[in-house]
Amino acid sequence: MHMKIAEYLQSFPRYFWIPFSIVFIVIIGLIDYWTGFEIAFSIFYLPAVLLATWYGYKWFGFIASFLSALTWLIADQSAHHIYKSQFILYWNTGVRLGFYLLFCYIVIGLKNALEKEKEMGRTDPLTGVANVRAFFEYTIVEINRSRRYNRHLTLAYMDIDDFKSINDNAGHSTGDSILRLIAATIKNNLRVTDVIARMGGDEFAILLPETGQESVQTVLNRVQQRLLDILKNIGYPVTFSIGVVTYDIPPDSVDEIIRTADRLMYSAKNTGKNMIKYEVFTNR
Repeated sequence: MHMKIAEYLQSFPRYFWIPFSIVFIVIIGLIDYWTGFEIAFSIFYLPAVLLATWYGYKWFGFIASFLSALTWLIADQSAHHIYKSQFILYWNTGVRLGFYLLFCYIVIGLKNALEKEKEMGRTDPLTGVANVRAFFEYTIVEINRSRRYNRHLTLAYMDIDDFKSINDNAGHSTGDSILRLIAATIKNNLRVTDVIARMGGDEFAILLPETGQESVQTVLNRVQQRLLDILKNIGYPVTFSIGVVTYDIPPDSVDEIIRTADRLMYSAKNTGKNMIKYEVFTNR
């Protein structure tokens, strides 16, 4: 239930939370005024600070904190709360502002920690590209987009030929360095909208949204050649077998798409290696 509420709140645009927090704070301020200064309402300003900080930008939380303290001050003064000294009034206002700002900083810290944890759970720790879980999530999104807007979708599955010999002869640390270099090289030669993921071992998958066969051949030929040149220059002339599948209307199943690309990759590997095998599924 709480996940559905969080998803619903997340669906609002970020700038929605500024007017929302202002209205919320004003309402709490009016209630604070009507109930008089003897009933404490300071804590009820916190939801505005929380929502503005968590679902908006962090400076929204700062604005909400200042507005909350100011609104409390106005409500307290309007309720004719008389202090022995004006210093007490300003002290109380400053304490509340400090409390709201501290709460805001705590929320920012928790949000950053959660986002970092989520990102770590979606990233391959060795290469820094997406992991299998993240790749499935991205692919599901692009499948739905492709089917909705009638756009091409291409997925490539790549294996490093004879990579085991590198680990055996040069050591796993060298193999890890090469995997990182390969991942970075592929990523640097793709569009921002494309996704590369390490699927395990020495296998990588590349998702190319809105890309048909003609365009993908140009992209992957460039990527493959770039990889061959870089690795040859550092003394490891390994090669790459790649299977590529392009759909006009992709199937619902991510597994089916990956299996098809994987089958094409093994076909390339079994018929000479260092090849790219293509297959197009068209319904138009």
